Amino acid sequence: MMTYKKTETLPFLISFFTIIFFLWTTSIYAENKTKDDLPVNVTSDSMLAKKESSTIEFKGNVVVTREESVIHADTITLFFTKESEKNEKKRQKLKKIIAIGNVKYFSKERKAYAGKAVYTIDNEVLILTKDTPKVITNENWVTGKKITVFQKDGKITIEGGVNAVFTPENKTN
Repeated sequence: MMTYKKTETLPFLISFFTIIFFLWTTSIYAENKTKDDLPVNVTSDSMLAKKESSTIEFKGNVVVTREESVIHADTITLFFTKESEKNEKKRQKLKKIIAIGNVKYFSKERKAYAGKAVYTIDNEVLILTKDTPKVITNENWVTGKKITVFQKDGKITIEGGVNAVFTPENKTN
C-alpha cells in the first residue's frame, strides 16, 4: 500500500489551485463585451498567483496582449479587484498592469520603451519611468524622466529633461 506524506501533496495542491485561480481570473469573455471584458493573453517563463493580494506575477520573457496593445518586460504583475469588489457578473476585474525591466509597449502606431511602466485600465493611462523612457509615434519621438500617455485623450506629458524630435510630413503638390 502506498502512502503519501503531506509534504508531497502540498506542492501539488498549491500548483493545482494556482493554475485554477489563474484560469478563472483571466477568462473574461462575455456575451456583451465592454472594455472590461476584453481578454488578456499572457506568456512567460513562470507565474505566481497570490489570491490574498489578487495579483498574478509573471517572470521571464513576459508578453501581455490586450486588444491592440502589447507589453514586453522581464516581470509583469497584473492587479485584479479584491474578492469583495467583484462586479455584477461576479468576476474580478483587471485594474492595473505593472511592467518592470526592458519594457517595450506597442499600440497602433505608438511605441514606448522604459525601465518601468504602469498601466491603469479604467482611465487608460500609461506612466513610463526609469532608463530614460521614450515614446515613438511614426517618425516623431520624445524622451524624459517620466512620460505619461493618456490614451483616451490622445495626450502625452513629459517631465524632466525633455528631448523631442518632430519630423514634418513631406507634402508634394
